[in-house]
Amino acid sequence: MRQGASAGIEARVIAAVSASAPSLPAWVTVGPGDDMAVLAPSVCANGILAACDQVVEGRHFTRDTPLALVGRKAVARNVSDVAAMAADPLATLASCVLPRRIGADGAQMLLESVRRHAERWGAPLIGGDTAVHDDPDGPLMLSVTILARPRAGSGDAIMPVVRRRGACAGDALYVTGACGGSLGADGLGRHLHFEPRLAASHALADALGGALHAMIDVSDGLGLDAARLAAAAAQPLAAQIDAMRIPRSPSASLESAISDGEDHELLFCAAADARVPDSLPDGQGGSVTCTRIGTMVPRLPTMPEACAVLAPAGGGALQDISRKGWMHE
Repeated sequence: MRQGASAGIEARVIAAVSASAPSLPAWVTVGPGDDMAVLAPSVCANGILAACDQVVEGRHFTRDTPLALVGRKAVARNVSDVAAMAADPLATLASCVLPRRIGADGAQMLLESVRRHAERWGAPLIGGDTAVHDDPDGPLMLSVTILARPRAGSGDAIMPVVRRRGACAGDALYVTGACGGSLGADGLGRHLHFEPRLAASHALADALGGALHAMIDVSDGLGLDAARLAAAAAQPLAAQIDAMRIPRSPSASLESAISDGEDHELLFCAAADARVPDSLPDGQGGSVTCTRIGTMVPRLPTMPEACAVLAPAGGGALQDISRKGWMHE
């Protein structure tokens, strides 16, 4: 009985994903339905980027979160990683462990959301796997792997991807949008609806070229992710952030803006004399602000290796915010 029910859920999910195969791009020469998908070599001629991210019930969303939003978040988190490197999404694969309580209809809704949003952001779903567990209290887990490629520039030029490691002393530190308050008291909120800054990252790379030195998406908190940019640099640096300059979401406290995480805004370092736009396209026909919040400075011997410090409003001693963020523990 249990095996039959499990097979029914999996069969419906596989059928739903396989049904999308005729609409896949021509460079997907073998789509869902075989043991592996096959991509035409020409689509990966300039290299391929790969990343994987997951969402787990009880950690990244609550049990009563609509399944369509769970699927959207899983894809959006991965697209945000592509944006952080100013690359182009290419394709996705999804693997999930499904609690039996969601049934075949719930499973199909979840995977349809993954398929729809992956296609919207230019990374069609080309395969994956499903499993069903029997534990009535077991969590839903959804893992998405995304493939991307460097962007094509003018003529035959290929735009270099932007990494975390290029920050230099004196670089200006910027963030897009606003930070803090991504999680509502009811478990819902902006962490389920954020728009990956894909269009903004492309516009930024085009505008700044080599003056865009390093970039990351704020997934785990402004303090923690700024420290990661500093730690990745070739020279000992600290990210010195001005508390007064941090753009906050409505009702977000300073502490929230620094440590909440799941903002998925772009945090980047640009040459001090770079002409950084005040706003960037948001991918939805509007724009998103771009705010300078600090400077990359030489790290003092007394500072931790991964270092971000906050200059408080009104002056006073610098505060270490290197571990202000979401640790996934």
